[in-house]
Amino acid sequence: MRNTMGLRGMCVTRLAWAVGVAAFLCHAGSRVDVSVSPPGGLTPTNTPQLVLMTFDDAVNDSSFNVVQQFLPGRVNPNGTPIQATFFVSTRWSDYWLVNRLYAQGHEIAVHTMTHTTHTDTDRPTWRAEIVGCRKTLSRLAAVPESGIRGFRAPFLEFDNDSFAILAEQGFAYDSSVTEAPGLYSESLSRLIWPYTLDDGLKQNAWTGLAPEGPLPGLFEVPLWSLYDPASSQWAAMDPGGSDAQALATLQTNFLAHYNGNRSPMGVFLHAGVWVDRAQTMSAFLDWVQTFQDVWLVGLGALVEYMRSPQDRTAAYTFPAFQNVSRSAVPQSETRTFTFGEGSVRTCGADVAAYPAPDTVYLCSQELPGGVMSCSISGEWQTGFGGQIVISNDTDRSALSWEASAQFPGCTVTWLSGASWRQEGDVLHLSSSGSGSLGAGATCSLSFGGSRTQEVVATAMAVRLTVSALQRPRITDVTCSGDEAIRLEWDDSAFGYRVERSAGGVGGDWQPVADVYGATSWTGRVSRSEPSAFYRLKGIP
Repeated sequence: MRNTMGLRGMCVTRLAWAVGVAAFLCHAGSRVDVSVSPPGGLTPTNTPQLVLMTFDDAVNDSSFNVVQQFLPGRVNPNGTPIQATFFVSTRWSDYWLVNRLYAQGHEIAVHTMTHTTHTDTDRPTWRAEIVGCRKTLSRLAAVPESGIRGFRAPFLEFDNDSFAILAEQGFAYDSSVTEAPGLYSESLSRLIWPYTLDDGLKQNAWTGLAPEGPLPGLFEVPLWSLYDPASSQWAAMDPGGSDAQALATLQTNFLAHYNGNRSPMGVFLHAGVWVDRAQTMSAFLDWVQTFQDVWLVGLGALVEYMRSPQDRTAAYTFPAFQNVSRSAVPQSETRTFTFGEGSVRTCGADVAAYPAPDTVYLCSQELPGGVMSCSISGEWQTGFGGQIVISNDTDRSALSWEASAQFPGCTVTWLSGASWRQEGDVLHLSSSGSGSLGAGATCSLSFGGSRTQEVVATAMAVRLTVSALQRPRITDVTCSGDEAIRLEWDDSAFGYRVERSAGGVGGDWQPVADVYGATSWTGRVSRSEPSAFYRLKGIP
């Protein structure tokens, strides 16, 4: 067999046999039926009371500062910090603040990129919004993609396609469907527990459209509606009224759960609503943590609990309830990029364009060209001042630039117009702000420092970068003796198409299979064909 790069950068593989179609199954072996009884046959009094605190939408200075007023410093019964779940939409988010929440032990989950989906959103758009959000949070906020397992639909407007993408992409749970007594839930003190969609949705789809078929192993974590002390139903999110009324509503619902079947209590919030009301959440948490066997955990930890129920004693050592030591990315290692849509602060990762569904798989590539010049405007006894000019001498706009030069016997103490650092005699420069440098444009920098000899710049070099779509790359091809073949590739597109041609790169290419939610493909082969070419293409 042979691996080559094919037309337009698509990866082409020449094989001895044809390739068949493979199926991909997720979530096998984790069925949990809908029920008002605690899982695992536990009695309510022997069941830990789980409290779920979630926050929706972008993470920015405002929302981050709100939750810092009542989340830090609190611990669960085993002494580990409490957990909350943040359903993050990437538009307007500060990825370093997302990383800080993750380092504090909280769960990061998906709320789409643009927060613009509805019940009429088509499947490719759902895929781009959900997959793009998870990939962007992982890459820019330094949160492992494997740990981003949950989803909540914007406006709680879900449909068959949103659920299909969650199953396709191996998510552990959805939490978009509101719940109140009337179908399987019997009363406020006997609400349903989370369950898997092996038999489809078991709730009324008040705010969306139910999935059309079973989705084995995918959990639904309901948004249990809140009731005020007069038994009037309130919305599932953000209890209203005065501070005293909101607190009374939360306390009423907690007592119904705690003294009832111990189904998880949800405190589902938008942080922006509580900017001036953080003391209400503090008061509720102070109060609720006076009760025995109360745990504040993330929804991902709840799913693990449903898979492996623990009694009130075993909960102390349950792995999902343990503290995971994480270190936040130092602020000194963050990078900020400015685009027309706004600024983006990352945990060190480069950004080719403002994060959006159509820019997720853009990457930076080197653009040959670039000129650096240096002029010294003044030298005195032990100091100097001057100017550096970076020029884009190409016919394409550069996304960003980097440059370096040697200044023997000189120490740069200040520089304006770019990011910089000096290592020995070598001065390293990189674009700041938007970073872009148009075709034929220049960027002028002022700088100065101390010297022990005449200032002379040597070994000047410039690197320009442009944005371009990533190209799928086959990383491994395995053919076994039982006429099976397996292709593996890098993560470079929302979906992938395997195509076949008998005539090679210039031949007539025919689609063999479309693959989503995986970076490998396995199928049967036929030895009747003497030779064939296969290539991999990225598709929406």
